[in-house]
Amino acid sequence: MKVNKITFFFPELSKVNQTLDVENPEFWKTDASYTNIITYKAWLYYTYVQLKKLNYQVAISDTLPLDGIIVILADKKSRDTLNTNYKNLSKDAFLIVIRADELEFRFLLADIEIVQNGKYANNKNCFFIPHWPHPGIVPRKKERGTKIKNIVYKGGRGNLDQMFSSQKWLDFLNENNLNFVLDTEENNIETYHWHDYSDADIIVAVRPSFDNHDRSDKPALKLVNCWFAGVPAILGKEYAFYEQRKSELDYMQAETLDEVISEIKALIEKPEIYQQMVDNGTVRSKAFTPENITKIWSSILMDEVPKVKKSVSYKVLNVRNKNIKKFLSLFFINHTYFEWRQRLRYVIKKQS
Repeated sequence: MKVNKITFFFPELSKVNQTLDVENPEFWKTDASYTNIITYKAWLYYTYVQLKKLNYQVAISDTLPLDGIIVILADKKSRDTLNTNYKNLSKDAFLIVIRADELEFRFLLADIEIVQNGKYANNKNCFFIPHWPHPGIVPRKKERGTKIKNIVYKGGRGNLDQMFSSQKWLDFLNENNLNFVLDTEENNIETYHWHDYSDADIIVAVRPSFDNHDRSDKPALKLVNCWFAGVPAILGKEYAFYEQRKSELDYMQAETLDEVISEIKALIEKPEIYQQMVDNGTVRSKAFTPENITKIWSSILMDEVPKVKKSVSYKVLNVRNKNIKKFLSLFFINHTYFEWRQRLRYVIKKQS
């Protein structure tokens, strides 16, 4: 089946060193002046590269295209550009919007939305596509065996619960001769190490509590990366994680510091469990290879886009007046209570 030209709209494309291979860790360095660049690279540039390998008619541009299939991130700059130019889109233009850490409610100008986990996906006009695993992962050294010395956190410092700064945590580390390594964007702007798990023995990632809900805005990337890296993970209660959980060997869940400490002690005392988690991760990672995720993207573009275009709702909503489109979308698209609440909060915050 022929697919219309697909263009990824990347407003900050000029900041990307396109001479570097996307599998090169240097490609993924954080720009101190533009921290969102990694999200753009992962969801737009990397997807573009993977589809191009399959000879899709894809392009990437820092100018919003006006026809064909247009893929954008739901960040403010992209949304503002789309709002300004929406009336100029051709009647055949089809808009795919990736929420990716930006919005927690439906973007009303989208024809299809891509979300980072399956909680709000309906497989009609909102689809879950797994985040790409981190390119260039350096796995844990096999010679480390089941030894546990380095407890590592990889991510933004603000996404780590404050309990890991407590005296109780420091005392536990000292008493058990353990290191706690913070591999954060703040520490590694110039020397990017997020791909390197060679000396990591356990990954911990417990985010601060967030409005009494299960962080349904995030992907399972930290878990999937651990599977590829061969490192057991202790993770917080997040939908993206337990959506993927098939057994207790996938990861250990913890919400309190006592639970984190208990799980670490269990891995120290039972090295056979440690090894089983490593082996299980090797098996689970196979479902998240770039090849398999590319197939999901292909299915959306080849199968789901034509279905949506044939739907009654699309024909009604396919207008080039953004206010009418947004108004109609409120009635034709199902919104959960949580999404309505987050939308209201967004409006209130915008007005304040």
